[in-house]
Formats: sequence, C-alpha cells, structure tokens
Amino acid sequence: KINNGRIVFCCGSCQFLNDLAVDQRPKEEKVKKHPKIKINNVQFDKALNRLNLALEIYGVYLFHTVEGVIVNYMPSLFKKKQLSDIGNRLSKSFAEVEAERELVQGMSVIFPHSAINAHLVSKDLYLIIGCKTFPLSEQITTRISKTIQVLRAIN
Repeated sequence: KINNGRIVFCCGSCQFLNDLAVDQRPKEEKVKKHPKIKINNVQFDKALNRLNLALEIYGVYLFHTVEGVIVNYMPSLFKKKQLSDIGNRLSKSFAEVEAERELVQGMSVIFPHSAINAHLVSKDLYLIIGCKTFPLSEQITTRISKTIQVLRAIN
C-alpha cells in the first residue's frame, strides 16, 4: 500500500517489511534563458539524473543567484518559491563565510531526519541536494564531487 508517499509491502518469501519512496519528482522545468548562463540541457540533465537516482538523495536542483531555480528534480512538495528561498539563504551564507575565510566549496544544513547540501558550481551557480541521511556515504560523496566537476565543465 502507499502511505505518505512511500510504498510499504511485505516480502512474500522472507516476510521482510519494505518501505520504499515513491518517485514523485516533477519533470524538469524549462530552463530560463540568460545571456550569462550557458546551459546544455542534455548534459545537465544526464549529470543531475545520475546523482538523483542515489537512494540517499531525495532530490537535487540548480540555483542561480540571478535566475533562481533553473533545473529542478526535487519532490513536488517543495514549491519553486521555497527552493528559491533556500537557495538565496544558502548563497548568502556562502558569501558571508567567504568574506571571512577562503573559498568555501560546500555547506550542509542538518535536520533530525534529513539534510540539505549546497555546493558551489561557479560564481553564481549552486548545486543543492536534499539528503535522507547525514553524513552521506563515501560512494555518494564521490558521485557528488564528480557531478560538480561535470557541471563546472559544462558551465
């Protein structure tokens, strides 16, 4: 049965209770055109989808400080305004920390049962990741680093 966006079922063989998230992520929204943002939609799509498939991650999006949310793979319960607000606050936090210290590459906001990771892709572009757990496994951390490298190469 489906319960709060999760499929709950019992294995017929071993009687193990399974609890899996239902993919309720929206399809990619159209990307706004901006002369300073070079976006290859197919490459961004491929890089973000690979990251988004990880079980520890419930969604990802790209946030630009001028254009706002430009690519969105977060669950539909997150409205675009909420994602923009999160992106704005995190980008301001990056700027405040960078004023005091050297360049910051990533930042995490930790909640009791989830976390939000933000990573600087370029001057005004951030990869924001909704995580089910914290800290993330080494495998997912490596996948995030590779995704950021791909995004930087595309951008």
